[in-house]
Amino acid sequence: MNLKNVMPQKEYKKYSETQIKILESAIDIISVKGYAGSSTSAIAKKAKIAEGTIFRYYKTKKELLLSISELFLKQNIPSYVFHHFKEALFTHQEDMSFETFITKAVYNRYQFGKDNLPLLKIFFQELLIHTEIKKQIIHTFKLDMIEPINQIFQQFKDRKEIINIPNTMILRFIISSVVGLIISNLIFGNIDEEQEYIEIDKTINFIIKGLKRKNIERTK
Repeated sequence: MNLKNVMPQKEYKKYSETQIKILESAIDIISVKGYAGSSTSAIAKKAKIAEGTIFRYYKTKKELLLSISELFLKQNIPSYVFHHFKEALFTHQEDMSFETFITKAVYNRYQFGKDNLPLLKIFFQELLIHTEIKKQIIHTFKLDMIEPINQIFQQFKDRKEIINIPNTMILRFIISSVVGLIISNLIFGNIDEEQEYIEIDKTINFIIKGLKRKNIERTK
């Protein structure tokens, strides 16, 4: 795992060289062996440092795991998302259709998962086990994501492009569809590139058809 390719340069420079080695080694080992099957001694050996050095930065192995989880959330969800494809999503936003928005968002996040598979595996493997990670997700969403995403959804509602249901429901529908795609294809799947694009496009169409206003009105 090369965190320099994952993190914005400004964020990357906040970490010492030793801390980067610890995080990269921990991600590589935990993504393969799982949290329970990984030891700080193995992480230290891979990082080529003394085991005690890890505890200078992280008091426990759990604290190290939560740092990795926090890193995933920072890079995948709130400020990084909006910073990283600001131009794609918010340049000429008034002219961007809901279909274009969803297509760009799904492809962007899918590619992020593909490029950072070890980090992705750790996050989803440990999510159901460690309640602290769930709390991190809730805090991150409330702090950084709710307000901007509400603005985006409200714009599409005002233009009558999507159905008028609570934004939290829209967000859950999109996230569950995209996360299901990523888990099935990248973590458990073994498909070729052509099939991969077919699955992505089907997921995008599923989201669009589920949320477009005209489809609901037609059933009334």
